[in-house]
Amino acid sequence: MNALVPQAMRFAVVGAVAVSIDFTLYRVLTMLTGFTDGSKAVSFMAATTLAYVLNRRWAFGGPGGSARLAGFVALYTSTFVVNVSVNAWMLWVLPGDLVVAFLTAQSASTTINFLILRVVIFRVSPKPLAAETERDVQVSVLR
Repeated sequence: MNALVPQAMRFAVVGAVAVSIDFTLYRVLTMLTGFTDGSKAVSFMAATTLAYVLNRRWAFGGPGGSARLAGFVALYTSTFVVNVSVNAWMLWVLPGDLVVAFLTAQSASTTINFLILRVVIFRVSPKPLAAETERDVQVSVLR
């Protein structure tokens, strides 16, 4: 459990950086091109790519690979749907309260992302104890 808090803090920093990049790039591209949808698509993909790299290398310290990348993409696609759905539901429950809807949706998707990244995508298998390794070697020699 000791690693949980620092890891969560690094995840939060990565998230803040990614959101900042997303928002800044979205605003700049929109001002330059006038196309909000295309600008948002580009900014979202850039921020998501950055989030993958920083989470993999710094927040979780896990190895890369196509399976992890595919898992990350599937997770973020799923939590995108969760985010939009929770936001819509909150606006139905509390019409016009955009801030509460946004924060609730963001909290839901961020929590899911952190848990799945930590437990599934970037999980590091525990190393066997030295005694277990020695015993395994002895057993395999006897066979």
